[in-house]
Amino acid sequence: VNFKSARIYNPDELTSFGITEAELELANIPEHSLLLDADEMSFVQKVRETVGEDALIINMPYDGSVYAWAAGDINTYYKSHLNESRETEESLIIRNDLDEIASNDEVKEAVEKTDAQYVLKLHQDPKSNYDRNEWDSNDWAGIDSITDETEGFRIVLSDGDLRLFEIAID
Repeated sequence: VNFKSARIYNPDELTSFGITEAELELANIPEHSLLLDADEMSFVQKVRETVGEDALIINMPYDGSVYAWAAGDINTYYKSHLNESRETEESLIIRNDLDEIASNDEVKEAVEKTDAQYVLKLHQDPKSNYDRNEWDSNDWAGIDSITDETEGFRIVLSDGDLRLFEIAID
């Protein structure tokens, strides 16, 4: 079946082979990735080099980090979007209150139970999270509220809006 892709504008490519070639080219350009853009992928690779493949990293999956496990081989806590019917008590506490880890013993205990050591944020501004159709800022306030100044976290890697924090509690 011959089809015309909306992304192909060159009339010389209107053969099945031309369209297939153009689609394959587009699919292999990092800037056109539907998962992580080139900067995010580069950062995720730096994260992996820094922490290794086994360290557990808390993430907010709607900022694109849901793909960091599959695309970057890092051990993210949220490997899929939120499924509240399967959520643990620790996950609920982390999502809602992680930013309070320095002063909230319940949060410390939840993080200790998971054995998480880091927090990955692919965007500092919660409004930049991609999946706005499913994402509710109230569901992720504990992670979204972490900034460079949040007590209990130390910046390990930083590149523009991308951050890897180490959880730094006693």
